[in-house]
Amino acid sequence: MGVDNQNPETVRQFLAAWAHGDVEELLAFFVPGGVYHNIPMEPWIGHDAIRGGIDGFFQIAKNIDFEVRNIAVEDPVGATSSANVCHCPAVTWR
Repeated sequence: MGVDNQNPETVRQFLAAWAHGDVEELLAFFVPGGVYHNIPMEPWIGHDAIRGGIDGFFQIAKNIDFEVRNIAVEDPVGATSSANVCHCPAVTWR
């Protein structure tokens, strides 16, 4: 497999899109049978599972920012190491 030099930039664009809080924008990065695996969680396979997982995340957090430390790409798979900042609204306990 060859590495497409645009793929690391595509991974950066995907991570940057999380700051927008838009499920459909994020889903557009995946083919219909794509896999999103946020370790240690179970992988989300296919658009429905990926949409559900991302939507569930946005039910808790408004958005997320990634401070990317490393990107590895071997077409069509990308992996990152990053520091993540989740922006969650204040929770009121009653």
